[in-house]
Amino acid sequence: MPRLRLLAIIMICMMASDGAAAAATPLDDLIVTALRDNPQIQAARQAALAAAAVPAQASSFDDPQAGIAWYLSEVETRVGPQEQRFFLSQKLPFWGKRGLRGAVAEHGAAAAGEQVRHVELAVVTELRERYYDLAYVEESIRITEADRALVADIVEAALAHYSAGHGQQRDVLRAQVALSRDTDRLLSLREQRATLTVELNELLARDKWTVIDGVALPEALPVVETMDELRAAMVAARPRLAALARRIEAARAAVALARKQYYPDLTARFDYTLTSEGPLPVADNGTDSYWGTLSVNLPIWRKRLDAGVSQARAGLGEAEAAYRDEQERADREITDLRFRLTTSGDQVALFETGLVPQAEQALRATMDSYRTGQAGFLDLLDAERDWLDLRLAGFRARADLFQKQARLDRAVGRLPEETTTSRE
Repeated sequence: MPRLRLLAIIMICMMASDGAAAAATPLDDLIVTALRDNPQIQAARQAALAAAAVPAQASSFDDPQAGIAWYLSEVETRVGPQEQRFFLSQKLPFWGKRGLRGAVAEHGAAAAGEQVRHVELAVVTELRERYYDLAYVEESIRITEADRALVADIVEAALAHYSAGHGQQRDVLRAQVALSRDTDRLLSLREQRATLTVELNELLARDKWTVIDGVALPEALPVVETMDELRAAMVAARPRLAALARRIEAARAAVALARKQYYPDLTARFDYTLTSEGPLPVADNGTDSYWGTLSVNLPIWRKRLDAGVSQARAGLGEAEAAYRDEQERADREITDLRFRLTTSGDQVALFETGLVPQAEQALRATMDSYRTGQAGFLDLLDAERDWLDLRLAGFRARADLFQKQARLDRAVGRLPEETTTSRE
């Protein structure tokens, strides 16, 4: 039968085209673009820059005070009447206070820097997930379009067979239903492609309808690391842990600063008074006067100071508890994601080495049986449907596998190139 030979040729071409979809992908370029242009990342970076400017302000001296005084009533002295007085004063915090204020702000700025990393990971992970979804949709469209052409050929063959009085009308109807299902699937897939394209372009901060070409899943499957390796990477790289560690250091500096409040600050002041010549014939007639003053505040209100120390200690306890909680939560998250990644890898292996090859063999066997009259038309159509569904399901499992790897990378706290580097 010529049409069955054509059907066999199409099937072989579809099976052989799997490797062609694994070409070089633009994912790395998209990640670079997102890290450069994404507005969420840009906002986080600006917030970090703002936080980085705080330590210099926190550790600085207060502005000096300067003033001028006029006497409303003349003050007569031995050397003449005093007319005006100028003064300049500077507060000098007790030793160590400025440094501790700066340390609190520096650790806060470092925590804000880790927030940049946190946002970068969130954006890149979302980008990777949408990219892998798009790769699945593109491949599904390619497979379904080829299958639709195949089914259209089957419909034509069924009509010819029925017109010749050798087939049954149900064969034609079943083939037409399969064709309509492919058409419906293509409509849904194209809608998904449009939505995913818009979402990806939003993450890239560019026109939402910009075409994204060359989308494909990576050829190499992810390598599942041991829990010890993942935990070590998590402690070293997870931004939330790093930010909370900085919060602990800031809280410790805040406790030390609160204890420093029991010590007085010093204020140095210089005064200069203008004096006019007076009526007395003295040698220093009209001589200006000047003097210096040192004063301290008196931290005698212990209740207020004790409350400040208690507040700082509570803040330290909160930061330490938050760090432990984040560590436990991260460990649970990584354990769960690693298990899911391992299971997903097993599913991909099952599809690629078991289910899909078995479906291909079953389809070839059914085609051979149909040629010899040992299988009916509906048997052939059912075998073709099973093969198509398993191919699409296998590719979906492969896309899910890479999405789970992206989530695991985010949980650990690393970007894709850092994942590759850690395994070399």
